[in-house]
Amino acid sequence: MPTHPEDVLKEKLKFRGITQKSFAEATGISYTMLNEILNAKRPITSDIALVAEAALGVSAELLPATISPKQG
Repeated sequence: MPTHPEDVLKEKLKFRGITQKSFAEATGISYTMLNEILNAKRPITSDIALVAEAALGVSAELLPATISPKQG
């Protein structure tokens, strides 16, 4: 099971066969921002968490905005 918020999003997109580009276009999130989130270069904001919840059915609580990108 994914342990970081960006991994949760990656798994949901992969499971549904949704590309980053199509998800970005469908949700109005810029592709660059989405890519940086999924690659742990940018934290997930509460707004992005709510968009993901609406689009993918992922509880926004699983994507806490207070978690910083992975270190390492």
